[in-house]
Amino acid sequence: MSGDYKIVTTGIVLLAFFLFFCGCVSMNVGEVSYSDGGLFVTINNPGQSADAFVQVTLYQETGLMQRENNITMIPVNLKTGENRIFIPGNLKSGAYKLYVYIILNGDRQTAVIRDIVV
Repeated sequence: MSGDYKIVTTGIVLLAFFLFFCGCVSMNVGEVSYSDGGLFVTINNPGQSADAFVQVTLYQETGLMQRENNITMIPVNLKTGENRIFIPGNLKSGAYKLYVYIILNGDRQTAVIRDIVV
C-alpha cells in the first residue's frame, strides 16, 4: 500500500503543478479602448516574443440589434509582457461589441468579447 500512496501523491503534486502553471503561459487580452481614430488593445504575453495576428470583429449595437461593422486583422510582434496594439479605424458614436482574437501559427490562442461606447 505504501507504493500506491507514493504514486497517488506524486500524481496529485504533478496535477497541481500543471494546473498552476497552465494559466501562466497563455496570452490574454486586457483593456480595449477607442481614441485618436483607432482601437487600443492591451495584450499580455507571459511567454517569449512571438509574431502573431490580432483580429477584431466589430459589431455596432442599435437597440436590440447588432450589425457587423468591420473585420480587421493585423500582424503584430508580441514582446514578453504587456503590449499595447493600435488598430486604425474611425468609429461613429455609439455602442459596439468587439470580438478580439489572437492567432499564433494559424491557431486561435485567445478569444474575448469586449463592449465599448464611443
